[in-house]
Amino acid sequence: LCKYAGCRCRLRNGVPKCIQPDGQEDCQMSFPRIARMNEKPFCASDGKNYYGLGSLAQASCEQNRALKVKHQGKCHDPDDSPSREGLCKQAGCRCRLRNGVPKCLDKNGSEHCQMISFYNIDPVCASDGFTYISPTVLAAHSCDKDLPLTLVHRGKCRDSASSSSVGL
Repeated sequence: LCKYAGCRCRLRNGVPKCIQPDGQEDCQMSFPRIARMNEKPFCASDGKNYYGLGSLAQASCEQNRALKVKHQGKCHDPDDSPSREGLCKQAGCRCRLRNGVPKCLDKNGSEHCQMISFYNIDPVCASDGFTYISPTVLAAHSCDKDLPLTLVHRGKCRDSASSSSVGL
């Protein structure tokens, strides 16, 4: 990660720095694009997603703190997010993804709550202004993005230049 020969990247007080052999910190960091397009993301200790150790080292230097890989995969813990009751039939239940499938869970994580779901192609307009192929796909998107999306009406959303929607 260091631009000049002889310089080594070392942690100084927990922060990666390019150091000369005599201990001076006047070397420059070089941040090659280590991440490849097919690389899977990982979650770092700053709660952000990274796609390569080079990008993690760069962020660590820019933030002047040591960042570590927390886990493989994107940073997203549905249990840390606020309750999303809109797609569940019973009060107190919230929509969460479990093994990639949207489920309505109670506060203990039990799956006894029922989700409003339809399995046929049945376009619906959601509160974000986008049309989803079915209420189930809407629920999955809501859980996956941790957005409190609700079904506005059945059928496609009207195309209107004046309508505001959040882009994907």
